[in-house]
Amino acid sequence: MDRFLPVLPRLRIDGQYLASDSPGSGLHSWFDVLVLADGRAVMIVGDTATDDVGRADIDGSQLRESLVRLLDGDDLAAALERVGDPIEGHDPSLPSTVCVAVVDPLDGIVNYTTSGHPPPLVVAPNNTRYLPSRGKQAPGAGLTAAVDTARLDAHEVLVLHSDGLNPDARDGMTTGLADAARITGAAGSVAASSDMSIGTELACRTILDELRRAGSHDALAVLAVQHRSALSPLTMTVPAVHTSLQAVNRGVGDWLADLRSSVEDGAGVSLAVGEAVRNAVQHAFLGQPIGSVRVEAELQNDGVLAFSVHDDGSWLPSEASQTGRRGRGLRMIERLCDRMVVHRESTGTVLELRRRLHHPVVGAAAASPED
Repeated sequence: MDRFLPVLPRLRIDGQYLASDSPGSGLHSWFDVLVLADGRAVMIVGDTATDDVGRADIDGSQLRESLVRLLDGDDLAAALERVGDPIEGHDPSLPSTVCVAVVDPLDGIVNYTTSGHPPPLVVAPNNTRYLPSRGKQAPGAGLTAAVDTARLDAHEVLVLHSDGLNPDARDGMTTGLADAARITGAAGSVAASSDMSIGTELACRTILDELRRAGSHDALAVLAVQHRSALSPLTMTVPAVHTSLQAVNRGVGDWLADLRSSVEDGAGVSLAVGEAVRNAVQHAFLGQPIGSVRVEAELQNDGVLAFSVHDDGSWLPSEASQTGRRGRGLRMIERLCDRMVVHRESTGTVLELRRRLHHPVVGAAAASPED
């Protein structure tokens, strides 16, 4: 299971994982989130039984590979129909369940399917409910193509969570989750009028607590998603002087803070932008009047941060550029980004950068219900 979730411009996603508090537990819980090019998020939560040596019959990587390959251009039903064959190496004596939900950030449409797994839970201040369950077939024996549709309103949180595969705990779990929904829904009413991020974080934490109180001792996983307000792009223009670096660092840092990306992403982006601005200040205006540097950043639909640094000066050819090598500053920026492109134009130089952002998953050690 990945330790990071995607950062998206119109969806806020949180996930938490709780390790088993039972030695030798026979259940492997996992989740994953894929992002399609149009900004839809594919949310997946599964439970997989393990054999006596701890081997799981199916895990998230196998399903992920199938969905990555098939969801490009397909809807969920078509993709699942094409994954109808039994998964290679599956032991049918080991049960597995999975829930998949595709969330559209523009219209709130949720297409979902379950294979022996609890359906998604919709948490709202006054109408918390489970969506109707669709699809009874276990994924190891071929995924079901039964897909249902719901709509997620701006104030609602969609939650996918572990089942536990513990029949003795399911009755208690139902009662516990109903209480959790009321608690989370009350917090959601506050979130709806202030910080929308409270809903997803609190939903994950509360559902994990209630699953433990309901009697599940296996590993647990929870995913939650909610609409977020559209993020405004960053645009700032500063004089091409060294004293402008502090203003750029502060402006970029404040803008990144609203994205809730990882510390590594924030530090990497800030360092790359700062170095790009420093290069422009030092090299773009030699022997010329001081001009300006413009910094722009926008989070794209697929979770990739596109940012650029423009100057309106004229760089003098350096020894590195004459030999086809990059200067030290550009080499550092290139290491900090997934992609870097330099455009030399008559009106100045543009440095275009790309980096995919990630939000860390909260993982917790096992805790007793009394903690």
